[in-house]
Formats: sequence, C-alpha cells, structure tokens
Amino acid sequence: MTPAELLATVEGTWPPARTVRAGPWMLRDGQGGGQRVSAATAEGPVVPGDLAAMEEAQGMMGQPALVMVRPGEEALDAMLAAAGYRVKDPVIGYAAPAEALALPLKPATAIPHWPPLAMTCDLWAEGGIGPGRIAVMRRAAGPTRPRAPPSWRSTRVSRCCMPSRSRPGTGGRALRAG
Repeated sequence: MTPAELLATVEGTWPPARTVRAGPWMLRDGQGGGQRVSAATAEGPVVPGDLAAMEEAQGMMGQPALVMVRPGEEALDAMLAAAGYRVKDPVIGYAAPAEALALPLKPATAIPHWPPLAMTCDLWAEGGIGPGRIAVMRRAAGPTRPRAPPSWRSTRVSRCCMPSRSRPGTGGRALRAG
C-alpha cells in the first residue's frame, strides 16, 4: 500500500463533517474528532501569504490551524518550518494482510456490532474517546477494500507540527509528512 493509498483509506474511513476548498487549501471540519480529520491539505501551490488565510479559516471553524503535509510536499514542509511550525506527532501507517493479524477467537470473546453497544461507548469514554470521535465513526460510509500488500510494511505518512513561536490569532499546528 502506498502512502497515497493509505491516506485515501484514512480519508474514507475517518471522514470530516465537511470539507471546504479555500484557495490552495482543502479545509476539513473535524468537529472534535481528532487531528487528521481536522487537518488542511494543500491541493495546489502554496505561498507564505496563504498560511494566514488557512489559519483564519480554521479558527472560524473553531479549531486550531492544522496542516497535513504528505510525502512529496517538501516545499510546503520547509515553508511551514520557516513560518515557525514544529513537529508534534509523527504518524506511521502499517499495512499487513488481514490473515497475518487475525487470531482465532474463543466463542463470545468478540461481538461484531454497529452501532456501538452502550457498554462499548462506556469503555471508549473511559479511554478518552468522546462524542466527537464517535461522530466520525458514524460518518464513515463503510469499509474500503484496498489491495492487500504482499508483506508487512511500514511507511511514515505524516507527523504533527506546532509553531515554535506564537503568533497572535493562530492556533498554529501542522501535520507534516516525513
């Protein structure tokens, strides 16, 4: 699975509430569902002046500025670094054939269910999974079936960055590929 295929799978299985195209940016309204579902991506060439518009637009959505930099976007990565963004959370995607991960289950040890049972929501809540993330799960249209890779692979897909210096009016976070 290539990084692009993995990112497309994430987009389909962890979808934002809405997307808005603004200049070179695709903005995602995550509504509290997490960083990847709230990250902006560059869909065309970006210049330093485009950062302020992206930061303001994300602020208007009630979320901090967050940019996902994908493999091959080294110029954007350098521009963000020059603007004071820093790495926050590296993201590495793993892919393997399902058969390599599946273990035989004893009867009644796992119960496939959707929507989630109340006990599942209680367990998630204890682990910090709140309504915003559950809403993302409800938005997902269903599973996708990407081609199974021939063997275990890992690919650095992205990493989060935040500005190392604060600028007025910015929440300033970024997701960056590496």
